Amino acid sequence: MSQSAGAMNSNEKNSFIPLVRHIIQTARTGDYAECSSALNRFLNYLQKELSRGYLPVKEISSVTYSLQTLAEMQQMKNWVAFADILEFEFMPLWQRITTAQDDAEREGQTSSLPAS
Repeated sequence: MSQSAGAMNSNEKNSFIPLVRHIIQTARTGDYAECSSALNRFLNYLQKELSRGYLPVKEISSVTYSLQTLAEMQQMKNWVAFADILEFEFMPLWQRITTAQDDAEREGQTSSLPAS
């Protein structure tokens, strides 16, 4: 099974949501050093994914808005709101994006198969 050049590999996809959950947990439990470290990994991953250029403008706009709000909550040291944004805004958004990508990849693979 081949992937498009812009698609994330399954290891990255499978480890990203647990990373987000880890950030949420560390923010809520006050482990801010670990939260910060995990947040850096999160941001590096997102930067790589967004730079691939396969997300529609609407989705990029939604991700950007979520990240801006996240940064504002971090600056205000409002860790409950920070965690809530990740859990209730960002994660559903990212899961919707990746589901749409998976669907598009499957459609691309099945459309290239000869009709039986």
